[in-house]
Amino acid sequence: MTPTLKLHRIAFAMALPAGLLCLLAGLLVADLQQKRQDAEQRAKVATELSVVRTRLEGIVEATSSLTVGLSNWLETQDGKFEPAVFETLARKTILVNHHIRSITLAPQDVISSVYPLAGNEAAIGLRYADHYDEVDDVIKARLQRIPVLAGPIQLVEGGRALIFRIPVYIHDDATYWGILGVITHIDSITQASGVGAGAVLQVGLRKPTGELIGGDASVFEREPVLSDVQVPGGSWQLGAIPANGWPRTSLGASPFLYFGLFGGALMAGMLALLGASLRRSDRQNAALHEEVQVRKTAEEGLKIAGAAFSSSSEAIVIMDSAFRVMSVNAAFTDISGYAESEVVGAVLPFLDPHQGDGGNAQGIVASLSGAGRWRGEIVNLRKSGERYPTWVTINAVASGNGAAERYVAVCSDISAIKQTEQELDRLAHFDILTALPNRLLFRRRLVQDIGAATRDSFCALLLLDIDGFKSVNDSFGHHVGDRLLRDIASRLLGCVRARDTVARLGGDEFAVILTGLDSRDTVVEAASRIISDLQVPFNVDDILVHVSVSIGIACCPEDGADEVLLTRNADAAMYAAKEGGRSTYRFYRWEMTRAVRDRLLLEQRMRQGLDMGHFEVWFQPRVDMRTRRIIGAEGLVRWRDPERGLISPVEFIPLAERSSLIHKLGDTVIRQTVAHADRWHAAGLPFGKLSINVATPQIERGDLASELQGILADTRVPPSALEIEVTESVFMADAERARTTLNGIRALGLSIAIDDFGTGYSSLAYLKTLPVNHLKIDRAFVRDLPDEANDAAIVRAIISMSRSLGFLVTAEGIETPAQFAFLENEGCQFGQGYLFYKPMPAAEFEVLLMEAAREAATAPAG
Repeated sequence: MTPTLKLHRIAFAMALPAGLLCLLAGLLVADLQQKRQDAEQRAKVATELSVVRTRLEGIVEATSSLTVGLSNWLETQDGKFEPAVFETLARKTILVNHHIRSITLAPQDVISSVYPLAGNEAAIGLRYADHYDEVDDVIKARLQRIPVLAGPIQLVEGGRALIFRIPVYIHDDATYWGILGVITHIDSITQASGVGAGAVLQVGLRKPTGELIGGDASVFEREPVLSDVQVPGGSWQLGAIPANGWPRTSLGASPFLYFGLFGGALMAGMLALLGASLRRSDRQNAALHEEVQVRKTAEEGLKIAGAAFSSSSEAIVIMDSAFRVMSVNAAFTDISGYAESEVVGAVLPFLDPHQGDGGNAQGIVASLSGAGRWRGEIVNLRKSGERYPTWVTINAVASGNGAAERYVAVCSDISAIKQTEQELDRLAHFDILTALPNRLLFRRRLVQDIGAATRDSFCALLLLDIDGFKSVNDSFGHHVGDRLLRDIASRLLGCVRARDTVARLGGDEFAVILTGLDSRDTVVEAASRIISDLQVPFNVDDILVHVSVSIGIACCPEDGADEVLLTRNADAAMYAAKEGGRSTYRFYRWEMTRAVRDRLLLEQRMRQGLDMGHFEVWFQPRVDMRTRRIIGAEGLVRWRDPERGLISPVEFIPLAERSSLIHKLGDTVIRQTVAHADRWHAAGLPFGKLSINVATPQIERGDLASELQGILADTRVPPSALEIEVTESVFMADAERARTTLNGIRALGLSIAIDDFGTGYSSLAYLKTLPVNHLKIDRAFVRDLPDEANDAAIVRAIISMSRSLGFLVTAEGIETPAQFAFLENEGCQFGQGYLFYKPMPAAEFEVLLMEAAREAATAPAG
């Protein structure tokens, strides 16, 4: 067999395997080409999607920061705020953040305030617990104490929205107040970030549950490029495909397949040409690979010049792997003032270790090298030299081998947000009325000063309570009271050094922190200067206002080395100063803590006793000085404690008058006295006239007459059988209110008596203008009769004046026959004291009344 024939046979024998091999090679190369094209298309989509994700996260994060700022303001107000302040803050926030639809406040998870209200009226009164689609997010925010982004939610007032919710805790972060919500337009957020159908991409945004938030839902059914978006309380998912969908190519259209068929046919004829054909195929593959690289570079340029890049409202900077600027968009020029030609090829200052804050630049570069991402706030510089805050997000764009070959930076000018934050910070830390530090800032400074205090350089805390401020507020109105507080703040600032702190804690309570002290003499001088300056009358709207101040002082570290203990001790000292006569100061002593504790325990026990009916009214009879017959009695409250037995009124009456308990105690006395009178009246017992003591706070409240009218409406007791006793301090506190209240009581038919007459310091002029018809001479003037000449003269004058004015007169505290003889001889009509009867329980007094009734029934007529 010749070589040619042998080669022919070999060629025929190799024809089918060689043809199949060529066909297989063609199929493999065609498949690789199609996968490469798909990968390049998906990488292009992924890069453009990163810009969308960066915009979306920037908007969400800026809105979340605003929500946190608003909640911080609300916490510092302890949940109590002026509606006008809330509306001002909300209006400013919405003006600079157009994607925000409205802001809501929901105390105890019930919406009570919405701004703007127009169009949102249906939301007022909405309870989150009644809306199953919202309650889970509210519960999550409350339990985890974090802001949560909820939505999309169908609003009761119409439309769909995304809601930023954050729980609000007040009273040192211990009490849950409710939910603050920022409602945003879904379309504004999604359109601003590029979600939806665009010139380059079709983008969809959904929650992990699959619920669509914005964009095209069909995107997620067409093999999209996916990217997670971090939001408060969870994450969302972005999906994107090319605007015209994914290009589909067929293997049958690949030239490599036909090349394989052609090569197989050639191989069937001649094996020699097969080798040459294979070598030619290798050269073509190499050229094709080089062409692919050129196409990738061209496509990268197309990415940079994409429609999304050029139309963004945020400044976008494309940088190479060395952080040199390759391209910027129009927004960058608008915000910074730099033209593209001025920055291309340069490194931005905040990324250059040799410019600005080098350490910060190194940290950013390190983060990008490790995580491929960095975001944070920097201070940028415009071309004009103006500094402005910027929120920057930088993402790395990786090449095929995973190394970062490009960086995309998105920069947002947050000047408006910063201005809002500064306003919120001012409202959170300074008192709106006086511009002094408020309770929150005061506590921070006190903690700082305590930390720096030593035995040789200590600090002192002065707690101030303005004496008489309530009377000014009640007499002249709150506008005068507010002006007075501002003037007081101004004088206090003039009494201390620049390094000291003057704060308003609330109401008429102020605090002063003196620092760097080496002697208590300095504290005494400051306290004395404050007392002296505040004693000078204030001219408020041509009204001369007189107030004073009581000051409690605690020094650190001697009286406490932490903020809570030092404040508590200074408060105990201030309480001692008020008990010491007001308009004075007291340094803390350890006995004060025990006194405060005992007082608080007694107040708590008293509150429980009032609820459980442990207080009862006793009666001390009043007698006719001529006949010694009972003509009435004074109702006196007694506390029968289950453990301590009878507690002296001297111990609990002053405590009740200094707290709100005096109103409940007074109401108990009135109701019990009237109930006894009603029973005795029904039984026909001659109890005469029963007197009821009323404290000054009960008169100052102004509704005592209406309360008495309500109580008497349910009884058969004639009003003339009852008498109200008040002290002269009633007229000293607020004469006009006292006159109005007593006239109302007198109109009901009750008589009015002045108890402890002669011990006050008010003018006697009120006797001719007030509905008074009975004076009771204080026991202090009766005690030394008849031996003490001054007391005798005073008693004579009171009796003579009462006789001239037509008043009834009762002398209290008669204990000896000599006192009785003197008073009877001077013409005193009635007497009360141990010489006749001691105070006794109602049952014992009732026995006396029954005996008196029997005596009257058996007495001979005439």
